[in-house]
Amino acid sequence: MNKVKVQDNIFDIESEANGLKGTINGNSFLIDLLESGKDKFHLLYQNRSININVISVADDRKSAQLQLNGKTLDVSLQDSFDLLLKNLGISAGQAKKVNEIKAPMPGLVLRLEASEGALIKKGEALLVLEAMKMENIIKAPEDVTVGRIHVEKGQAVDKNQLLISFA
Repeated sequence: MNKVKVQDNIFDIESEANGLKGTINGNSFLIDLLESGKDKFHLLYQNRSININVISVADDRKSAQLQLNGKTLDVSLQDSFDLLLKNLGISAGQAKKVNEIKAPMPGLVLRLEASEGALIKKGEALLVLEAMKMENIIKAPEDVTVGRIHVEKGQAVDKNQLLISFA
């Protein structure tokens, strides 16, 4: 089940072999949806024909801008994972900024891959930690600037020990 918000309408949508079914603001619906080209779709709803052009998609924000019969609309999507987090009172989109990296396990610092003041992109290596005879690459969780490195090459660290602070 996915929730899609188009203007003030909330759609609960499930995919079926012959189209989409769900509810619009609590009222049941069945839609026939066909792909008619690259980023183009044709939708039949209540005997109405609607042409959809996808203008842009922002995967990171789970939103899109669509053109429906010439009218531009902003659309947001919540998948089952987002809905579960919401039901648990957790907001995935409002994660706080990461200020530091701590050791996920006890180990030995094999290599420092970043230096103080360096700009590091999300997913790039910060350091390599050896634990249980395995090398674990500790990566940047987001785009960061290294503020201070609290460990040295060859140093043994405990679980949750502060490794790097970000500026």
